[in-house]
Amino acid sequence: MVDLMPMVIAPALVAAGVSGGIAIGGTIVSFASIAAYGVSLGATMGANLLLRSLEKRKATSNQQITVRQAITARVRGYGRAKMGGAMFYMGATRTLAQGFIFCEGPIDAYEEVWLADKKIIYTEGSNFCFAGWSWTNYVMVDLQIGAVGQSRNPAFDHIDHYWWDGTHQNQGLANAVMRCYLPNNAETNFTKTYQNGVPALRVVARLSLVYDPRSGATEWSDNPGLCIRDYLTSSRGFNIPASRINDASFMAFATMCDILVANTQETGGHEQRYRVWMTYTLDEQPSDVLRRLLASCDGEIYPLPDGTIGIRGGVWEDPTVTITDDMILGYEVQTGRDKLSAFNQLRIRYTAKNNDYQVQEGGAWNDTAAQTESGQIIPQDFDGTMCASYMQARRLAKIAMHKGNPQWLLTLTTSMAGLNALGERIIRCKLDDLGIDATFYVQKFEIAGDLKSCSMTLASLNSDAYEWTTSEEYWSPPPATDAEDGFTIPVPTGLALHIVQLQLGSNLIAFEIGASVTAPDDASFGALFQISLDGGVTWADMSPDGVWSANSGIIASETACQVQAAFKASASNIGTFCPPVSITTPGGSLGPVALALSEGANQDYGLASAAATISDDFGLASVASIASIDLGLAS
Repeated sequence: MVDLMPMVIAPALVAAGVSGGIAIGGTIVSFASIAAYGVSLGATMGANLLLRSLEKRKATSNQQITVRQAITARVRGYGRAKMGGAMFYMGATRTLAQGFIFCEGPIDAYEEVWLADKKIIYTEGSNFCFAGWSWTNYVMVDLQIGAVGQSRNPAFDHIDHYWWDGTHQNQGLANAVMRCYLPNNAETNFTKTYQNGVPALRVVARLSLVYDPRSGATEWSDNPGLCIRDYLTSSRGFNIPASRINDASFMAFATMCDILVANTQETGGHEQRYRVWMTYTLDEQPSDVLRRLLASCDGEIYPLPDGTIGIRGGVWEDPTVTITDDMILGYEVQTGRDKLSAFNQLRIRYTAKNNDYQVQEGGAWNDTAAQTESGQIIPQDFDGTMCASYMQARRLAKIAMHKGNPQWLLTLTTSMAGLNALGERIIRCKLDDLGIDATFYVQKFEIAGDLKSCSMTLASLNSDAYEWTTSEEYWSPPPATDAEDGFTIPVPTGLALHIVQLQLGSNLIAFEIGASVTAPDDASFGALFQISLDGGVTWADMSPDGVWSANSGIIASETACQVQAAFKASASNIGTFCPPVSITTPGGSLGPVALALSEGANQDYGLASAAATISDDFGLASVASIASIDLGLAS
């Protein structure tokens, strides 16, 4: 195997900074010896450039981190997530190729592809994309959803992989392979193409498919009721036979989760009451994963009289059982605020979709009565990271505060008449001695061994916990964590466009669109330019060539374009775009080396001939054949 391995650069050694030679089985293999295996010196130098440019990854959410280790726990998830992956392959000959496993499949679809914190042009559901940006078409990504019968990732058909043959299929694993090619005149243009080194790959994906007993379909859903049912029955969860699940109970719960509730944050006024977006690793305790799933919807599972498993919670239920004095043999009473005075403020942590899916802290939920009574604020963290929105996390924090700070805590011993409370979630209790006539949440219920009495632990809870009005309880979601308070990002002015004609050869003419805006008063802002080739339906980021200017890359002749611009405080804190300005490139011809701004090989923006050239050979041979043509990159 040693004679094949020089083509594969060991990830751990690359991470350790080894660039001049590679240790394989105790033998040092130099780049010179790699050349002896048929790799040209120029390609070797290019591979070295690509390897040395592997960028340092910034700190981010755990599921977005790229992992380089031999064995890592598999990831599975529900709803939607932004993820990095575990590297399963890295090879460098004429091309640097990196393979990443994101999670167990099959997943429903990829929605977005990100490289180095830049969202690239990608058609949802596609299995291939070009990078665009400064990488133009020198970076390509092949995606697989993790179908059980999937074949080897098609990227390996276009790179020198040697030992990674057709038996390496990653069946049932959602994965991607990123290919990085050298630009023309690499010594001059490498740093312009790979401005921050080899980009980090992340994706936004819709995760597991789940069975919906209401329709009989198995499809993607972020409904917590359906996801909990899937986890209970999945071999990756509790592996409970489906016959033990009470589908009527889960159907009713799923329908409750789908009910629209007021939300002025994201969707123009309403959103589903409960959704779940979360990932987990297969080495986590199943009980911990189930706890997080249930916490996303205030749910609880419980046994039904027929021996099946049901689910309930999430909404207020008027009690049908009342415990009265004549049933009570004894009781203990505690004031809930004395018993659970450990917190009177919940600091909400949630996953911010508008901040790169990072975990951040939102506005706290306060129990003002408890704070007044104690004379101090006692905070506690509330984990809402599995919620799909900030407002959902606030609704659940309100319920948690009511449950965690009850007015009364009762421990009752009753006659067997108390059996009426068995299996109930909410009951009413009347205790005339203390003037208590209130509704309670049943925390615990037991039957004495002699079958003469029952005991139960109750915490007072009323319908206020589940009532929600945005006028009283809505809290504006916090901005991105790197945004500063007290400033407004201005709208750009003076957007100006110009066309540059490029002479690609004796008969080849193409064009490039340049854009600029007037510099803002606050020079700390950056500028973001976007171009649309389809009348403003989709937009692609342009490549910056100055602080307040950018260029499009090569555009076909007679192409109608629109350009818009916005200022930004950071990559995730972008202001309002100015009105777009239109421009059309003149007549002319576009040669086969115009590789920029293509959404994919099947997209025709006058680049069909270029796509065909690349599809013949995804290595550097085709690049070398046109290396003498000046793309204007040097300037």
